[in-house]
Amino acid sequence: LADLVGGWPPYLVLLILFLASAVITQFMSDSATTALLAPVAVALASALGRPVDAYVVTVAMASVASFFTPIGHHGNLLIYGPGRYQFSDFLRVGTPLTLVVAVIVTWMTVLLWGG
Repeated sequence: LADLVGGWPPYLVLLILFLASAVITQFMSDSATTALLAPVAVALASALGRPVDAYVVTVAMASVASFFTPIGHHGNLLIYGPGRYQFSDFLRVGTPLTLVVAVIVTWMTVLLWGG
């Protein structure tokens, strides 16, 4: 049981980092979010004694795979008008999609880099 509990913190920290990056991307460009949060990810990983790559990749992936709103990514904006989408369409479809991507990215970063 101790191994199971001990295994969860890296996943939780990376998941929270992903979600924070994904939310911030709704107010800034994906590039700006990555530039802003990459140093935070490096400092966080260093403070926790974890691999830096896992944390930086998590921020980068969250910044480009955030589908909550049409504002979050330039690709979303390109189809927003011509596709006659509503803002609520992105919330309805983008929220679960972003959460699925968050779980996959978190799992893969821990698997590949030991998060």
